[in-house]
Amino acid sequence: MLAVIFDVETTYVTVKGDIPEIVEIGACKVNLNSYDSEEAGTDCFQCYTFPEIKGRFGKKTLKFIGLKEEDLGKAVPFREGYDRFMEWIGSELVFFCSWGIDDRKILLEHCKRFDLSQSWLNHYHDIQRPISQLLVKRNQMKLKDAIELASIEKEGRLHSALVDAVNTTKLFVRYYDQLNLRAVMRG
Repeated sequence: MLAVIFDVETTYVTVKGDIPEIVEIGACKVNLNSYDSEEAGTDCFQCYTFPEIKGRFGKKTLKFIGLKEEDLGKAVPFREGYDRFMEWIGSELVFFCSWGIDDRKILLEHCKRFDLSQSWLNHYHDIQRPISQLLVKRNQMKLKDAIELASIEKEGRLHSALVDAVNTTKLFVRYYDQLNLRAVMRG
């Protein structure tokens, strides 16, 4: 069984009523049958997607996710990005995790908007809550703070979906056994 730890970044929304659009999908795979903490997070996925409603990347969005203007050509329509993500995941039984429920929620909204399958997100677990409980006895904490408290070396620049997925994967691997996730994943 695989765990796919994913993160999405959206357009920077400042006006009430604006619809956040996914502009980056990042994810890492962990083989739960034989994972090695040194190897975890080495099979990764990243895809930039073009904001179709807004029709362009705003400067604040580019700055927030760290996408340079010369890399804008890498962005594909969301449907194509979704297809690439599904192809990368493959057909093995997968359990999905993210840091907080917002990423799952926005992915579900996009799947509905683009009439894409949502069933793959049925096997899902928010790992922010249990790791936050373990570290600070609260339901929620920032990814950055969890990484620091866990004494994990932070990868890259936060608010890149790929970097956030890699850092979340490090937390997942570190606390996997302590969080009884095996029972949740098999149940």
